[in-house]
Amino acid sequence: MNKPKKLPATDPSPIDRFFDRKVVISLARRPDRFQKMERRLQAVGILAERFKATDCRQPEIQAEFEDFQCTPRWSVPWRRRIWTRGGFIRSTDHDARLAYLDRRRADRMVASGGAWALLDSVRKAIQAALQSGAETLLLMEDDCVFHREANGLFARMLEQLPTDWFLLQLGTMQWHWWAAKEFSENLYCNPGLAIGTHAVGYSRQAMEETLRLLARTPASFDEGIISTLTAWHPHRSFVIRPNLAVQDLEQSDIGSAKHASTARWARRWRRFRWRAEDYVF
Repeated sequence: MNKPKKLPATDPSPIDRFFDRKVVISLARRPDRFQKMERRLQAVGILAERFKATDCRQPEIQAEFEDFQCTPRWSVPWRRRIWTRGGFIRSTDHDARLAYLDRRRADRMVASGGAWALLDSVRKAIQAALQSGAETLLLMEDDCVFHREANGLFARMLEQLPTDWFLLQLGTMQWHWWAAKEFSENLYCNPGLAIGTHAVGYSRQAMEETLRLLARTPASFDEGIISTLTAWHPHRSFVIRPNLAVQDLEQSDIGSAKHASTARWARRWRRFRWRAEDYVF
């Protein structure tokens, strides 16, 4: 039985009070990552649960991923094909989106064993949240870094958030700002291209639809699952700005904190509109 572990926290924050359930997906063999995350959660007052991530080193997971790599590439009839990035962002045809991803990537639309294991982790975490009766869920990966003013910004954002919200990203890697649709001072809609799954808030409807997509066809979780959901619900899916959570530079493909000043990482931070001094590493 995958039993979540309660994390200690300071006084509950607006973030903690807003979500019925808060979950951190973390590998059992990476206590170093979780220890960092635990300190960050305590600092912002989030009482979260540690949910043991599916490990890509498990033989059965390795076998599943190898089987997937041997399957034919996803395809759709010619008239449904997507040919441009803009078409990908705007399309609400999930199968066509998967075919586009599978066609343009040499390493398939699920690129690694770790990405495959993440799909299983997310599925189990959402199932557990639904079974508990939760109406809202904050699902985090263990490489989150929070904004210094996270609680104040979140409280301000709540005054702007519609009551029928569907999906709420505390942060994302916004590569294409032309696709972002301004909603309010601290919210914008990110339809069809939601690259960032490190801190995502789900309504119950979003949890249910995520499980249906996960059961349908394997796909990258960010571009394949979350992006489809935001394309389906473009006016109810939001990103908080400035981002309340970004990914740890030391533990993600964004880079490392000691490299943050290099031209490459500086360009990425500028593109995402992140300022390193705003976040507590």
